[in-house]
Amino acid sequence: MKVSLNDLEATSHQLDCCGLVILSGNLDIASAAAVDAQVNYLSDQGMSHLLFDCAALEFVDTTGFRSLIKAHQVFAGGIAVIAPQNATSQLIKIMGVGKLLPDFDTVGSAQEHLHRGREDVSSRAEA
Repeated sequence: MKVSLNDLEATSHQLDCCGLVILSGNLDIASAAAVDAQVNYLSDQGMSHLLFDCAALEFVDTTGFRSLIKAHQVFAGGIAVIAPQNATSQLIKIMGVGKLLPDFDTVGSAQEHLHRGREDVSSRAEA
């Protein structure tokens, strides 16, 4: 599914039990609703994890980050950020949300991290 709003394009894909949202452009107060729509769509499709590909994301303001952080509340399996540009990565660190929005270089490494986290939770529940 593809959603364009102002200077942001958000395209979603389903990868097994993991949703992927590719973000391109500017994520701000004028375009955050596009991310919210993708989060809701992938949640409705039964995805347990969510990845945000931010390689082409040029700008994020605090409203945009709020949308990313809200996604963490929706996806119990966790979320991750893929290939954020330096400014986005720095903002994640400055805001102290690295545990909520861990970043990875590739989709594969993020999927592995989220899957491993789910296994850790399952083994703790069985113990």
